[in-house]
Amino acid sequence: MSQNAVESTLFGGEAPTAQSPQGALNEEAVELSLAGQHEAALEKYNKAIADTTDGDEKLPVFLANRAHSLVSLERLDEAIADCVRAQALDPKCITAYVAHSKAYAYRNKLGQALDLLRQALSKEKENPGLQQKIKVLEGEQQLETMVPKNDPTRQQMNQYVDWLKGQGVECPKLKVRMID
Repeated sequence: MSQNAVESTLFGGEAPTAQSPQGALNEEAVELSLAGQHEAALEKYNKAIADTTDGDEKLPVFLANRAHSLVSLERLDEAIADCVRAQALDPKCITAYVAHSKAYAYRNKLGQALDLLRQALSKEKENPGLQQKIKVLEGEQQLETMVPKNDPTRQQMNQYVDWLKGQGVECPKLKVRMID
């Protein structure tokens, strides 16, 4: 498995091996996701998941990886469903907690996103990536509470973000901070 593929299970957890057909599909999907080709990645993830039984230890990672692509496509309900399923199958699947957190952050539910990251950190206490993500979200949450929702500057920023979206520009960091 390539270093990029290992890093893309990204956010913690073990990458499935490429010896199985499902593992190979997952690796291909990870590469597609890293290249921003999330729809194509979803096809690979869907096939890997369809060919994997609930008892297979790789399934939670496949679900969590697919959830990351779904979040990138702003299909948040589907992403959350994958994360919940992955967490039920393997409560220690850190990747699922991170994807779940990311989906909540995109919905501007920063408190819930932080709770999920803290749950993940309780399972893997020395994970510097999780610690950093928590620090970033805490900063986002602090910014969120510093600017009142009816503040004219905040309203102007919301209009700017809407205009950017209309131009086809993605700006998830602005969305998390500024959109209600």
